[in-house]
This record gives sequence, C-alpha cells and structure tokens, in this order.
Amino acid sequence: MDMMIPEETRARVRQAAMDLSYRSNRLADGILRGRTRLLGVVVPHLYNSFYSRILQGIHEECDSHGYSVLLAHSDNDPTAEQRRVGLLVEYRVEGLICVTFPRKAAEEVAWASEARGSRFPCVLLDHLAVDDLMDGVVSEDVAGARNAVEHLIGLGHRRIGHLRGDQRVGTGVNRYRGYSEALQGAGIPFDPRLVAGDHFLTKEGRDCMQALLDLEDPPTAVFAANDDIAEGALETLGVRGWNIPGDLALVGYGNLEASRGFGLTTVDQDPPEMGRQAVRCVLARLEGDVIEPQRVVVPTQLIVRRSCGKSLPG
Repeated sequence: MDMMIPEETRARVRQAAMDLSYRSNRLADGILRGRTRLLGVVVPHLYNSFYSRILQGIHEECDSHGYSVLLAHSDNDPTAEQRRVGLLVEYRVEGLICVTFPRKAAEEVAWASEARGSRFPCVLLDHLAVDDLMDGVVSEDVAGARNAVEHLIGLGHRRIGHLRGDQRVGTGVNRYRGYSEALQGAGIPFDPRLVAGDHFLTKEGRDCMQALLDLEDPPTAVFAANDDIAEGALETLGVRGWNIPGDLALVGYGNLEASRGFGLTTVDQDPPEMGRQAVRCVLARLEGDVIEPQRVVVPTQLIVRRSCGKSLPG
C-alpha cells in the first residue's frame, strides 16, 4: 500500500531542500534504478582538434537521448588507458567509447576481451579491433586518400610522394592503399623511393620530407597520411627554402584546426559524425537491437586550400 504523505509535509520538505541547497545524487539514483544514463569516453589526449570535434558529436548525440558523458584521456599510454577504462566502469557507465591510438596487433586494447566477455557495450573509434569482434567506427580512409592523390594528378603532377602513416594499423594501411590505387588508376608507375615514413608524428614528417627532397629527382607533390605529418613536412620545406605551392604541392589528412592556418589542402573525416555514430552503436547494444559486430564507415571530404596551387603547365 502506498504511503499517503500530506501536502503540507511535502511542502516543508521541498522548502527545507531549497534552504539547504540540496541536490539529488543522480549517480546514486541511477545505480539504484540500474540505469545511470552515463557513457564513458576515453581519448588519447585533449590538445588535438580532431578529438575535440569527435567529442562535440558525442555530446550532441548523448544530449538528444538523455545521456551524459564521463571523459578520460590516456595520454597515449596503453596502461593508463586500461586504468581509465576500469575507473569509468566503476562509475557505472552503461557503455564505453574509446578513441584509440595506433598500436601493434600484439598491443591490442588490453581490456577488449574482458569487455566482450561481459557483453559490456563498447565501441572503438577511428580504429577496428584486430579480431573484428568489437563495434567500430572509422572514416572512409581508402577513398579519402585516393581522392586526395587524384586531385594532385588532376593538377598535372606525376611524381607524387607519400609520407606514410603507421603500417601496423588500419588508418595507415588504408591511406597508403588509397595513394597506390590513385597512381594505378592514372597509369602512373609506382616508385618506392617516393614513399617514406611509418608513423603519424610531426617529427616523422620533418625527417621524411628531408629524405624526399634529397632525391636526385624529388617529387613535385606530396600526400601526407595526416596533418601532423604534413606540419612537419612544412617545417622542413621552410628551412630548405622551398615554396608552397610553387615548388611543391602538399596535401594532408584530418583537417585539424591548425591546417586552416597553414592553408593546407586536406581530407576532412567528419569527426562529429564519427562521434554521433559511436553513440548510436552503444545505444543499439543497450537496446538489444544488434548481435553481430557493427562496422560504421563515415564518408570523407577533400578540402582544397592554397597548398596545392594551380594546375602544372601542360
């Protein structure tokens, strides 16, 4: 039988709560009800505009479904990542989105098997699990890279270098594949001397651009696997006195905030949409709407700026 509480008593309780500035403990209430309506998010770091734009999409989608976000960052450390994930689970998040960073297959997310075993809803963002058993959201990297190189080919370039990303992970492999497919489609012979690098780092861009410029017949254009690499390449070009785009055309990947200041032609991955799709994957799991691993591929868009210049003379 429900207890009838007089309205006068209710009014006194409400007034006392206002006088004491009382606010309910949403987390405790959620745990008691079995639904905290919290999603945990782990990112490698917070100083990259790619991740901040992903978070924008995550927050937008969570807001529209009445969820809140608990955020942690791993500082590119797999051990710290595992600790952060454990902490978020202790806070009773209902699902997890992890924006991972490049790693070897042997270093695959340490918490992945445990999450799968417990059927805990979890999505990898910008990365796919090595065993393909976890939900993942990625950008259309092969097509994005191919479009970027085809743009350079359309401007008349034939000696096109590639500052390659990490070949231990899908993002690096797929962008390299897109580069190769564009050359093949245009009938341009592949020259391994025009490919350098194996990391997504600014320093890698500096060093590898140096190597390409030292070739007897250097490239007239370069496609970098991400904007960080392209930034390093720009630093080397500046030191060497090469003009962009007069002496060399340059294209990056990722459309980071800094790329606008550089006037860098780049590929936008639509990070907000990637974030929104990741939330939808988690919610679909929570509602029991899916059984098989989800694979979401978000289209990319080439953003043309001044680093490519005009068409080469015919």
